[in-house]
Amino acid sequence: MGGKLVARRAIIFLVFLALGSGWVALPLGAAPRSAQRMEQLQQLAADYERLENELAACRTRAADLATAGYGGTVLRRDLEVVAERVAGLREELAGLGRRLQQLKPGGGLSLPSFSLHATRQTYAGPPVSGPLRNGDILALQAEVGYPEAAAPVVGFLTWQLFNAEGEALPRYMKQEQRLGRDETHKVRLRYRLDGLPNGSYTAALTHQLANDPAVQVQASVGFEVYDPVRIHKLWVTDRPGGREHQAKLMSGELPHLYLAFALAERVETVDMVLEVRNRDTGETVYVFDGPYTRKPEQSLQRRGLRLGGEMVQAGDRLRVSARLKASGDRPVEAVADFQVQAYPLGIEAPQTLKAGTSRPFALQPPPEFTPPFTVHVDASGPVSAGYKADQLTGTVSAISRDNAQGRLRATVVDAQQRTATAEAAIRVQGKAQEAPAASQASKSEGTRPATSASRSHAPRAQPPNEDDRFTVAPAEARQQRQREYQAEAEAFRQRWHEAWQAADEVLGRVHAQIETYLQQIKTVRRKGAGRIQRATASPYSCSVQDSQLRRRLKAQLPSRFEIWDTLTPFVRQLPPEAQFGEYGNSEGPKRWLRFKGLDPAHRHRQRDMCRAEDMIYAGTRYMQHFTDWIDTALKHGMEHQEAQEHQRKAREYAAQVEQLGNRFGAARTPPRILPFAQYWSRYE
Repeated sequence: MGGKLVARRAIIFLVFLALGSGWVALPLGAAPRSAQRMEQLQQLAADYERLENELAACRTRAADLATAGYGGTVLRRDLEVVAERVAGLREELAGLGRRLQQLKPGGGLSLPSFSLHATRQTYAGPPVSGPLRNGDILALQAEVGYPEAAAPVVGFLTWQLFNAEGEALPRYMKQEQRLGRDETHKVRLRYRLDGLPNGSYTAALTHQLANDPAVQVQASVGFEVYDPVRIHKLWVTDRPGGREHQAKLMSGELPHLYLAFALAERVETVDMVLEVRNRDTGETVYVFDGPYTRKPEQSLQRRGLRLGGEMVQAGDRLRVSARLKASGDRPVEAVADFQVQAYPLGIEAPQTLKAGTSRPFALQPPPEFTPPFTVHVDASGPVSAGYKADQLTGTVSAISRDNAQGRLRATVVDAQQRTATAEAAIRVQGKAQEAPAASQASKSEGTRPATSASRSHAPRAQPPNEDDRFTVAPAEARQQRQREYQAEAEAFRQRWHEAWQAADEVLGRVHAQIETYLQQIKTVRRKGAGRIQRATASPYSCSVQDSQLRRRLKAQLPSRFEIWDTLTPFVRQLPPEAQFGEYGNSEGPKRWLRFKGLDPAHRHRQRDMCRAEDMIYAGTRYMQHFTDWIDTALKHGMEHQEAQEHQRKAREYAAQVEQLGNRFGAARTPPRILPFAQYWSRYE
């Protein structure tokens, strides 16, 4: 009882400080009320002190009676008097406690208790009695009450989920405010469970006063989460071991499907269904339906398969669905969409045709396509096409006598079953457009005497068609154009050199960053020599200490897109039909240059532009495989198959850049482009 008195006096002191410190901040009208509370606190302190003194006197009297020299009925009566006095002091102490509670900042208010109810899916659903699964909805509801007060009070409602260790889950926390006085509020909230490991969990609702958070009441309900099977990821990639989903694949690339999932401890076998379906036609392309047995050495189970090249075609929009089902349980599902795109095909065809005439057209497949080719051309509207299935050239004819618009659609399939498509619009000029001109010519000729020459039916000489790319110019005109192109080629070489100088600076930064990184790796490994046998170990034998340095390197390395951006102003100077695609796609320039090469007057331009274009393309591809090689080697080691493949391709493109640079002229080749051999020797 003495300890309680001391504690109550401490509370009085704290409340006294609270009221004293809040005195200045209170409005003027609240001053008398605060003064009254101060007087009440002072009276409480005096009463507690009186109780302490009387309790000390009772304790002294009891000690004296214990050593008294008498006993019997007299001693018992004296002890009863002391006991009755102590009981009276206890009642007085309880009364003082109630008075003190009313003087607290919370005004002596208290919140009524409540119950928290949990149901499945909806608020009117069945109560939660068995395990829940990820994807289920946990519906919580309660009726919280507010106390009687002179004015409405603000209450905080905090919803939370806790795991078995009592740790709060941040993703499942929500707080709201409600105002009330002597009333009951119905509150509710629904959680969709997602990504929770199997185990026990607790849902809790805490109601507390805003002006006195110590006044609070809480209700909770427990539940379990148990997923026999949980799908982590379903993805499609164009190569074995790919880890990122690719929504678009090129024709000829084999789709690799991967499914990663986890099994509960007691689950050893599940039924698996993997289905690939065409989203446009609904046709089933592939189905795998069979059991899957747990692999004990893998914490995360994985299943992969590869579709054959004959199963998908360019233009297909596909959906992969995975369904896993444990015995006696409902299935879990996941879907992933992807589509197969055709390669761009170069097509050179006339934009206009006169009625009844024919013109040639030519197709240019992408440079990576390998012969033999299979060609299919479809003409629609007022045009028709003549071609052979194994040739890239043909003839398009205007079969309409009226003005009309036609289309020419072409498809080329190479030896590896890769598909490239293109489409061209052709406008047919009808005979009606030539009638006014012919009438005017007849009218003017009618003023002259008729001659045998004018009466002859020999065709008039047509002026050379500047748009006809298959017409070989006369010798003198060809020589003049050749001289013009020589001057243009010299200016082109100068612009090419300036652009590559800018790209060369970026390339130098890449190599400097990698050299700095390798020095950091060696320093770290020297300090941890106990973990490896020698400090000069391969810089690509990855360890935990290297992870931060590797991430730092990757963040500092310029990407191949940055190199390409430095070449953009140079590319924009090319003719529109010769400009590159995004990030170094060289199909457009190669198509244009090779077609222009049919005219001998374009040889100089073709030679110079082809070399520069190939340099840009090979340099960009080199940077791609070089950085991928560094990253893969750091993750998996130099002996990893993917790292060796990137290294091999980087070597090939480096050799191409060096070879093209030597052919173009060492004086015009940036210094960091040629000496790739020294880089390889320093990084290996």
